[in-house]
Amino acid sequence: MPSPRKVVRKAVGGTMETRPGLTRATAMLSVGMALSGTAGLFSVSSGQPTFNVVFFRCLFGVLALTGWASARGGWKCLLGIERKQWPLVLMSGICLVVNWLALFEAFHRTSIGFATIIYHLQPFWIVLEALSRHKVGWICLAFLGLVLTILPKLGDMQTDRNWLIGVGLAFVASLFYAATTLTTRAVTYGPPRCKR
Repeated sequence: MPSPRKVVRKAVGGTMETRPGLTRATAMLSVGMALSGTAGLFSVSSGQPTFNVVFFRCLFGVLALTGWASARGGWKCLLGIERKQWPLVLMSGICLVVNWLALFEAFHRTSIGFATIIYHLQPFWIVLEALSRHKVGWICLAFLGLVLTILPKLGDMQTDRNWLIGVGLAFVASLFYAATTLTTRAVTYGPPRCKR
């Protein structure tokens, strides 16, 4: 099989490699992030309790993924997961649902923007997996940014118990999203063609 064509472009400080399909991947990621970015707005605007929002999110997700897997032959890949990997798959799913429950409840108790800022700590929990001196500096800088973001709201958190609970829930959501990422990363798939 011929190797994929590589295009080398000049980038600041060196060269950057682009592969065919990178534009498609970027577009898909952009659409996914745009959809993800509306989750808080729809959650709060619906006026529904958090449990209902998460239940229907899971239901619609199952229906969409069932259609996608059926259209692309994904069932063979799913059924190709080794039996010993299933606890990781289930744990990942549980962590994802707990993450959504905590995050959507945080949206109701604080503000979408504030909860999202705290929620975006999750990449730093993943970085803790392989810590280096360089990463410690960036983590410290990120926490400083978080503290500076929270400082103006300290008065609200002291007088409004709901706000404080919302901050805690956003923090818990970030931990469970990191756990989702780590458990999913640990799952190995059967046939090589499933690794896309």
